[in-house]
Amino acid sequence: MRRVLLDTNIYGLIVEKREEEEFKELLNKARATVYGCQAIRKELRDTPRNKRLLTNTGIRNLRIGLLGLYDTITKEHEVIADGKTQALTQKYLKRFCELTGQTAIDHLKIDFLLVACATLNNLDLIISDDHKTLMSSAASKAYNFVNGLEGLKLPTMLTYEDTKVFLKRLSPL
Repeated sequence: MRRVLLDTNIYGLIVEKREEEEFKELLNKARATVYGCQAIRKELRDTPRNKRLLTNTGIRNLRIGLLGLYDTITKEHEVIADGKTQALTQKYLKRFCELTGQTAIDHLKIDFLLVACATLNNLDLIISDDHKTLMSSAASKAYNFVNGLEGLKLPTMLTYEDTKVFLKRLSPL
């Protein structure tokens, strides 16, 4: 069984592409379990209440669609961001700053928190299409450096499209 964490942007992508049922079926066939995290749910809740999405059955509230998808696929599987997770997040941030010379990095904190949660909970995959931060070259170098020092295994990171291919390969015929 694969244990997976979806970045916030993936929920939006699934809903926008109207692939909720297809993705749930892929997860089920591949026997993959999606884990949630309060930071992700909070970001989804921050979607404006008045944002709408055109679907085959009419117009629906995007925020409700995102939260509904999150609740359905994570069920009761959640990773907790505890003190150890926060400490690992800070190490990623510090190393990232050393590599890039950046100092204003608050926008990266949630991304690095997700990687720390997945790492410390031994999840197999992190799914994200965020190539500017979470999956950037500098971020990858920071994760690998810190995890190497800490003796931790970094989960595999895949894009949404690569994940669909990967899950299809895991599914029995």
